Amino acid sequence: MDYKTTYKINRLLVQFQSLSSKLFHRMDFSIGRPPQLIPVRIKNRPMQKTTYAPVRFFIALVFFSATFLIQAQEKTKFEPRYSGTVSGDVTMIANNVLNQHPTNAYHGNTDNQDGTGVYVDIDGDATTFNSSSANLVNPEPGAGCLEFVKVYLYWAASDKEAGGSTLNDDSWDFDKIKLQLPGQSSYATVTADQVIYRGRDEHFYNDPYICMKDITADVTSLSDPYGKYQVGNLKAAHGGLNPHNGGNFG
Repeated sequence: MDYKTTYKINRLLVQFQSLSSKLFHRMDFSIGRPPQLIPVRIKNRPMQKTTYAPVRFFIALVFFSATFLIQAQEKTKFEPRYSGTVSGDVTMIANNVLNQHPTNAYHGNTDNQDGTGVYVDIDGDATTFNSSSANLVNPEPGAGCLEFVKVYLYWAASDKEAGGSTLNDDSWDFDKIKLQLPGQSSYATVTADQVIYRGRDEHFYNDPYICMKDITADVTSLSDPYGKYQVGNLKAAHGGLNPHNGGNFG
């Protein structure tokens, strides 16, 4: 691998790692944003008949509430999530769990705090109070040697304590989420490997939290890792949130 390629990959890793500690004050999404996929370009050298060089890449799955307060503060110091030299790239898929309608996409242009958020719920499952999904598409369908190095699941939301116009359900733990991988027909409940930040601990505005789970082993064991990644029961304040001076909603 030459110097330029190494520099580019290391830069991508830094961008990916910074997501873990700065997610809640870097994201700026509108309510009801439809599922999105950030495509990835993978540099794959032509394979010789007797030499196989797997192209490796990272995946970040991000599910979040659309209405949590963003402050220009770093509440948790940055720590590298993974360190290593990889011939590959990074991709991310994401979606939200709050909207102005449980299933219909929002096409307006009002600010998040001007609407009343309700849970997105697409699965028709009575055991979930919200659900959302995003699709992972094979970035190089013609390549036969793709390898997932790390797959991280992040979820984040406002977990504002009960009171005012903000509603919440304390019967579900914020550090747990239901996960359904491609090809699966039921959920598994997973618990965060790390709570990166929880605003309730210091009564930070609207009490945002960020959780992370390493699901690399679960994904690499699938016969086909491409397709729909779905989550349910992502704990989030719904109803209305009040803006504060110096803060924005996203």
